[in-house]
Amino acid sequence: MKTILLIDDTQEQLEGLAKALRLILGADEANIVTWLPTKDDPVEPVDTLDKYLAKDAADPVAFVVTDYDLTGKGSLGLYGSTVVDQCQLVAVPVGNYSRGKKKRLPAEPSLFEIRVPADESHEAAAKLIASVFRGFEEIRAKVDQLNPMPRSPAAGIAALLGRPNDQSQFSLYGTRYPAVNSGLIDRIDWTAPDDKKPTAADVRKLFSYVAGHVLLNLVLRYPGPIVSLKALAAYCAIHTDEADRMRELFKECRYDGPFKDCYELFWLDKVVAVIDDIDLGDVPTEATAGEVNRLALEKRLGVKLARPVCNRCDGLNGGFLCPFTERTVCIKPDCSTGSNGWIPAGARISRIEKGFFDEWSPLLGM
Repeated sequence: MKTILLIDDTQEQLEGLAKALRLILGADEANIVTWLPTKDDPVEPVDTLDKYLAKDAADPVAFVVTDYDLTGKGSLGLYGSTVVDQCQLVAVPVGNYSRGKKKRLPAEPSLFEIRVPADESHEAAAKLIASVFRGFEEIRAKVDQLNPMPRSPAAGIAALLGRPNDQSQFSLYGTRYPAVNSGLIDRIDWTAPDDKKPTAADVRKLFSYVAGHVLLNLVLRYPGPIVSLKALAAYCAIHTDEADRMRELFKECRYDGPFKDCYELFWLDKVVAVIDDIDLGDVPTEATAGEVNRLALEKRLGVKLARPVCNRCDGLNGGFLCPFTERTVCIKPDCSTGSNGWIPAGARISRIEKGFFDEWSPLLGM
């Protein structure tokens, strides 16, 4: 059975998270193990972690969740970043959180960083952990069935989602992972001695690891071919208070692939097909795409829909979502801007809110 390893230097946090997680994951689905590092541990922390992550373990670790600072019980020098590095070397996904740091400098997310909401309830954190764990397990199971193996994460994602014609769209997210950790490259070094060459199982595990992170941290985070409920509202230039109406109208457009329980997700091409099927008649020539989408939904539903909050166009335009402020924006130059590095080319309904961009771009190179 696969294992989820929880690491923290606070017993209350460990017990609360483990209890909430066991209520979601059945005893036959995952083994929940907790580790509280202390200065009295007879073994060095990194050695203990390596033992947990050992390839030949009876119940191999499939997902790790760690706090950033693990020194509370005197285990000096042990931080979540160390755990993340060790997990990455063996291609084990890891979720990282840090309590008490609600406001940090915005930073370009790492491909292999999975953020866990530590400042919310144990139940909210456990729900995300379970959803991510199940997503990676679904990917691993599907990758084991792929033959031949895809040649890129984009091809793999297209195959895993049963959307082979969308490979080109997913490949546009590839510009955000040009530099994969060198430890991962070493795992596929076919020039290594025979006794150290990766097996076919190793390659499939690594492929699952990379493709899973590309899907979770790029494709699903930056709205493009797949959009969240909030991004769908932005695309249709309506307020998220209209969520129930959107769920009903676009129920046949739901995304049902890996990580589907992390967010409410929809296929954008199916959404477009629903909207295109609505006969709007004459539309004002100056209407923006978001406005046209809202007018179509209003005609189908026979009601006036609430607009998104915007002090620039009074919510009239919409059409895009800023993935950093999570607010609806439009194409107007005083509302949003594109980015040459922070938003993948495939995220075609993602734009950066202008105020956020102006404030942070000089410092962060957006």
